[in-house]
Amino acid sequence: MKRSFWIICGTPLLLGAALSACGGLRPRQAPAAVPAAKGEPMLTVTKNDDARQLALKVGETFLVSLPENPTTGYRWEQTGDTSQYLSAVKDEYVPARQGGGVVGAGGLRELTFSAKAPGSVKLLLRLRRSWENPGQAVDSFFVTVNISAPDAR
Repeated sequence: MKRSFWIICGTPLLLGAALSACGGLRPRQAPAAVPAAKGEPMLTVTKNDDARQLALKVGETFLVSLPENPTTGYRWEQTGDTSQYLSAVKDEYVPARQGGGVVGAGGLRELTFSAKAPGSVKLLLRLRRSWENPGQAVDSFFVTVNISAPDAR
């Protein structure tokens, strides 16, 4: 009788304790917009902005946020050299909040760039597997970034 009591009452308690201990393993929240040099929110572009033109001043930053599921092997990667005009500041994968930390759930690839010289440059990203031919990308994204000199103070 004592043994069946512990099995019936103890099992739910142990499961509850185990589940509450896992509560600290939540996916990281997406970062808030980082202020730009003048205290304005950073310009964020998404897949909906594909093929658009951006206007920036030297020193301003922008964020490219694209859907990605790295467990499939596909990752957004930059194609072409933009280093004369843009500096890559950050490259981060942010798991989806609604995915609940489920293994295999997608999220967002967030790439932050800073404008470093006046001019115009095409930023091209392709969604592909690193071990496959670059021509086998399953998706692409680009924006044309027009960079002007900073305002004189």
